[in-house]
Amino acid sequence: MAEPLILNTPRLILRDWRDADINDLISLRGDPAVMKYFPGIDSPEKVRKIFPDIIKNSAQTDYGFRPVILRETNEFLGFCGIAETRFKTPFGPITEIGWSLHTKFWGNGYATESASAWMEYAFQSLGKPEIVAFTPTKNLPSQSVMKKLGMERTPARDFDHPNVPDTHSELKRHIVYSIAKQQWESKKSS
Repeated sequence: MAEPLILNTPRLILRDWRDADINDLISLRGDPAVMKYFPGIDSPEKVRKIFPDIIKNSAQTDYGFRPVILRETNEFLGFCGIAETRFKTPFGPITEIGWSLHTKFWGNGYATESASAWMEYAFQSLGKPEIVAFTPTKNLPSQSVMKKLGMERTPARDFDHPNVPDTHSELKRHIVYSIAKQQWESKKSS
């Protein structure tokens, strides 16, 4: 069996899930501020139900949405990573990048730092041709991170998220940012 993937940045450790992470994930997914741009918070029961699949899927691949740990204190900040979309998009299958951090860690550049490490891994180690990020139209903080990552808005790909219920019309429309490997390489070298 291969060693679990661990990515390191100057301030962060991006590692595989562990059983002990469940309470941190329950706290994160149960925070209304963190879940502001989702149809609602996740109950502890829901997180406990899906957590075994999160562990299983994480063990089977070299990537996914994984814990972000603050190197200095060993605190769980949230998660970040890349994944293949599991729902149908109007523009076909994609590799998305995403993040979710506890509010007390917002504004410190951790989302950008962890996403940058995952982007580098996706392009250099996995040979992904493109990375895409999407979020509800109102989610300006995530859009800011996407811009800091060098991603560009691709309005022709905007879509109504199929997993967002119609009862949450203000969250249904998602805008898309993307970056191709060649663009990423060019921006990284300049």
